[in-house]
Amino acid sequence: MTARAGGALLARMSLKASLRRASIAIALVAAACTYTGNDNPIVRRAAWFSYVNGDDIRKDCVAGTADRSRFVHNAVYVQQVRTYDVVRDAAGPVLKVRVLGRPDLSQFGISRPDDIFGPWRGATADVRLRDGDLVLLQRLMGEAGVFDRPPVGLELPSEGFYWTVAACRAGAFNFNAYLWPSEQFEKAQFSRLLFAWDPTGVPVNQPRSLTPFDVYGSNRPEDAGYSFNLRVGENGLVGVKPWF
Repeated sequence: MTARAGGALLARMSLKASLRRASIAIALVAAACTYTGNDNPIVRRAAWFSYVNGDDIRKDCVAGTADRSRFVHNAVYVQQVRTYDVVRDAAGPVLKVRVLGRPDLSQFGISRPDDIFGPWRGATADVRLRDGDLVLLQRLMGEAGVFDRPPVGLELPSEGFYWTVAACRAGAFNFNAYLWPSEQFEKAQFSRLLFAWDPTGVPVNQPRSLTPFDVYGSNRPEDAGYSFNLRVGENGLVGVKPWF
């Protein structure tokens, strides 16, 4: 290996190490700010708890506003998270899909200013829906109890499999959660519809029992990496308060 080639290799390794450190830093401030609708993947990660809590939906949910729904499928946070936002634009209802996983460092580039966010962008797609699709989705949400009282006190571990739903319907905000394994999780049949509409082609990380070693490659708690629990409150997550 020539000195020039060796230097280039070290530079690439240094870049990847820097990106990994940046990813960890982003995770450490995940509860730091309120999500306001910014689609930048770094901003979304930095405001993750607020995003799951539907703070932006809650703030704008008043009589006369269009219905909105946000579904988050946590399939072991460090392995895969899928998000489904149902919104309405001038042309009608839209399903905004994003599948997030471990940062893909091969997607790093500098040809455009926002290329630096590539490793965290995940797979994305917008799906145009019909009003009849929304009727079906609302029916399945109702059958799953989305608009009923949530399971107050339920713990949602980042290493687990669960759904959260934040929805504005007829000017009223509702939050609910479904943890696997449970009867409630099985009742959440809206998941089948969302997965059927999902055009990303990324396979769903299926619910299964996992050990810390399966998730983090270690059974030592200190090696667990970025691990957290969310707790369900009366109509949202408990303790999700932004620092700024």
